Amino acid sequence: MKRKIRFSYYVVVLFFCCIILYNFCCGVYDGFCDTVEIVNVRDESRDDIANLVIRIGVSVVCVRLLYRKLKYPIETMTESMDRVAKGDLESRVFMPSFAEFQQMGDSFNAMAEALKAAEEEKIQRDKRNQELYSNIAHDLKSPMTMVLGYAKALERGDVPSVRQQECLETICRQTEHMNQLLDLLLTYTRLENETYKLQLEEADLVEVLRSCVASHYNAFEEHGVLLEIDIPEKSCIYSFDVLEMKRVFHNLLSNMVRHTDYGTVCKVSMKEVVNVESERNEIQISFADKGEHLDEKVKEKLFTPFCVGDESRNTKGGSGLGLSIARKILECHHGVIFYEEEEGDRGKAFVIILPL
Repeated sequence: MKRKIRFSYYVVVLFFCCIILYNFCCGVYDGFCDTVEIVNVRDESRDDIANLVIRIGVSVVCVRLLYRKLKYPIETMTESMDRVAKGDLESRVFMPSFAEFQQMGDSFNAMAEALKAAEEEKIQRDKRNQELYSNIAHDLKSPMTMVLGYAKALERGDVPSVRQQECLETICRQTEHMNQLLDLLLTYTRLENETYKLQLEEADLVEVLRSCVASHYNAFEEHGVLLEIDIPEKSCIYSFDVLEMKRVFHNLLSNMVRHTDYGTVCKVSMKEVVNVESERNEIQISFADKGEHLDEKVKEKLFTPFCVGDESRNTKGGSGLGLSIARKILECHHGVIFYEEEEGDRGKAFVIILPL
C-alpha cells in the first residue's frame, strides 16, 4: 500500500513538473519570437514544444514503471546469490514476472540444487574416507604390534632357540598381510580417482574366467568345498581390462573358499541373457553356493569398505576391501555386481552383469 501511495505521489509531482517545464519553455520561446518579430510560427512552435514536453513526460513515466517492474526480480536474484555465496545452499528464487526472469530463476535454482548435491556428496565422501583410514589404521595396528613384539623378544634373546623359527615365520606372515592390505588400499584409492582409465583390450572372457577358476581348484579341494563349473566352451571376445577383471574373479573365488563351510556345494557359471527392460543382451557370471544367507546388517553395507567386521578380517584373513574394489572395477566396465539369495535359509550368489 505504501508503494502504491509513493508511486502516485511521484506521478503527480512529475505531472506538475511537466506543466512548469511547458510554461517555462513557452515563455522563453515567446520572448525569443517577440525579439526577432516572428509571429506567424509562434502558435505552431508552441504546439511542438507541448508535444515534446508530453513525450518527455510519458517517457519518464514508462521508464519509472519499467524500473519498478525490474527492480524486484533483480534485487531478489542479487540477494539469493549473496546468500549462496555465503554458504546458504537452501536459498531459492521465485520469479512471478517476465518469462525471461522466470527462466533465469529456474536456472539459478538448478545451479543451487547442483551445488547442494555436490556439497552433500563431498560430505559423504569425506565421511567414507575417514572411516576407511580409521579401519586401515585398526587393521594395521594388530599385525604391527605383533611384529614389533616378536622382534623385540628376539632382540633381547627372550625366545628359546626352538621357537625362533616360529617367531620369524609369524613376522613374515604378518608383514605380508600388511603389505597386501596396503596394496588393496592403493588399488581402492586408484579406482576412486576420476582420472583412472582401464587398459582395455580384446580378449576371451570365457578363457580368463576358466583360468581363474583353475588357479583356485586346489584351494577348494583343501577346504573340502565341492565346485561345480558351468562355463560355455564357445569363446566370448570382449573388450575389458584383463588384469582388473582377474582381480574381481580372484576375489570372489577366494571369498567362496574362505567363507564356505566344509562340504558345501559351490557353482561358477557364465551365460548370455536378455535384459527384460532394455531388451539388450548381457553377460551374466554367477558365483553361487549352498551356504547360509548373510546377516541383514552385513547385506546393508556389503559393498562398502570393511563392512564384514573384524572377525572376518582377522580370523579368516579377509581385508574387507575386496568387494568394494570389485564393484568399482565393474562400474568402470559399465557393469554391475549384486548379491541375491534363494528362497529358504540356504543358497546365495554374487552376480556380475556386463553389457554386450
